[in-house]
Amino acid sequence: MENNSINYDDHETVMKMIIESGELPPVLYKYTTFDTGLKIIESGKIRFSVPTDFNDPFDCQLTIDTDNSDDELDLYVELLAKERGLTEKQKTEFRTKIQDSDYRFKLTNKAVKEATQELGISCFSLQQDNLLLWAHYAEKHNGIVLKLDILKDTSFFMTPYPINYIIQYPIFNDVRDDYFKGGGYLTKILVETKSLDWQYENEVRIMKQGRGDYHINKEAITDVIFGCQVFDSEKSKFVKIAQDNGWNHLKFTSAKKKDWQFGLDFSEYKTT
Repeated sequence: MENNSINYDDHETVMKMIIESGELPPVLYKYTTFDTGLKIIESGKIRFSVPTDFNDPFDCQLTIDTDNSDDELDLYVELLAKERGLTEKQKTEFRTKIQDSDYRFKLTNKAVKEATQELGISCFSLQQDNLLLWAHYAEKHNGIVLKLDILKDTSFFMTPYPINYIIQYPIFNDVRDDYFKGGGYLTKILVETKSLDWQYENEVRIMKQGRGDYHINKEAITDVIFGCQVFDSEKSKFVKIAQDNGWNHLKFTSAKKKDWQFGLDFSEYKTT
């Protein structure tokens, strides 16, 4: 199917294409604390945060490049003038301003700061058995992991960003990238890029416009996996609250430490 024939408002079709292409798996996993998991079950909502709330101060960072040729600046001014309906005088004034690389740097830096404050991001993983993720994000194995089926709520997962792990900050040149790589390129490289040190997370991010709690179709959360440190009494409490809130389709699984190696086994948790 050619790009010009895609209806991007048809979320189900678009997400099916992304999954079939191998860009995204059909399921994702959400590591979280026990109490946060209960809140998700009680409210039917998942929290999206702004990047400044993240635990990594290097997240959503980039290098601003202001090295542009006169031809690039001329083309940029022409495109911007056409888009904004600038007069010849305004075009000339703007062309004079952007000749100054410091001025372009300040403009780009402002755009980056504004973008990071407007983003709402929730983080997921490709794995359910990552020991570091269980320790860091699921309350030292006292929390839970939610298994999510993307196609059960394609609108919720419509803006996925599999993370690209690299050594250096991505480079962004506003004059060159804004018009030649699309208006969403700045957001794309901010959201999808992290340090190589975080590669173990196998992360996929879902983006919304702004922080807050966003509804998810109950059917999209298919399984709850209890950490190996969660007591049976807490598991029973969680199951009861889920059933009281209409989550009767959920499957419950318990993680258990493997006997002879570093790892987890998983088995069905059966309520009595």
